Amino acid sequence: MPSTVQCSLVSLVVLVCGLQADGYGSGAPKSTCPHGNAIHRSRSSNYTEFYAPQPAASNPFIFHTEDDQYHPGKSLRVTISGSNGELFKGFFLQARAFNSNKTLGVFSDLPALTKPVQCTGTVDDSVTHTGKEEKEALSFLWTAPEEGVGDIIFIGSVALGHSTFYVNMASSIIAEGTTGNAGILQVNLCVMVIGLIAALIYTTDE
Repeated sequence: MPSTVQCSLVSLVVLVCGLQADGYGSGAPKSTCPHGNAIHRSRSSNYTEFYAPQPAASNPFIFHTEDDQYHPGKSLRVTISGSNGELFKGFFLQARAFNSNKTLGVFSDLPALTKPVQCTGTVDDSVTHTGKEEKEALSFLWTAPEEGVGDIIFIGSVALGHSTFYVNMASSIIAEGTTGNAGILQVNLCVMVIGLIAALIYTTDE
């Protein structure tokens, strides 16, 4: 029969492990992938109830991109930050086709205290935190698929602590940019038009 000390040790281990797993201090689990939202259980309810997320209207955090367009096969920088330098501890970030649950592209140039998450068959298609340290802003490189997929958005969530977090976050819509060949064609057309105008002016002068 187990002694009182043994039972106490077992209870302590279970409690510590439960708190660690529930807090997701080492990052969002793969179960976050389908919706991108933080889901934290209430300790006071013995983990049978969930904390409610903060109102979206009070959310100071944004997913910001360096450009409002992306180009197939090219990289785009995306940043998580507060509007007034607010600090946060946890996050989940993923790119998706607009009006779709399809995960797109891969992340690279990951800063400290972050790690990739493999939500689909593509490695590094999402990112999350690795610790509970406070973070002011985090910036990543996201590389688009080689083939164009139309408009995209970045979705996810940000957590200030175990009971304080924001969900259903999304960036502005990022449009698919024109390809290099289209740009070259446009330049060539402009050159042709200028040439024709110059020829007409020369003929008129004669």
